[in-house]
Amino acid sequence: MEKPFKKLVFIAFILFSIFLLESCDYSYQKQIGESYFIRCIENRYRMDIGFGNKELSESLIEQTVFEVYWNEKYILAKRHPEFKENKQLTEYYIIEKVIFGEERARDFMMGPVNKKVFDQKIKELNLNIEDMEHIVYNDLK
Repeated sequence: MEKPFKKLVFIAFILFSIFLLESCDYSYQKQIGESYFIRCIENRYRMDIGFGNKELSESLIEQTVFEVYWNEKYILAKRHPEFKENKQLTEYYIIEKVIFGEERARDFMMGPVNKKVFDQKIKELNLNIEDMEHIVYNDLK
């Protein structure tokens, strides 16, 4: 009778562990400068850009962010606002980085804008995306 009980406890432990892993808030987070991060909550289709720290943060660009470029001063991002319904629609964003606690990041954000305005602003800011760090989530593109 001891073996079936051990087996039952083991199965209960495995099921409980799976439940704990599935209930985690953040399944992915990547830092893209001080106080800025790319994260997905619950699943990859909810990829967004946030600003803050471990205790307090805000979402700057909501799902589904699929391409991000950054340097010490700026973040450039592309997203599909209606990912599941329409991947053809792309919105563009430019964020000027600020120090957490001193400024509201949302006040230094431009977007959503179309590609023409985005390209024009990048040119005005003298940014070369080839010189910036970047990440592309091809499965979300």
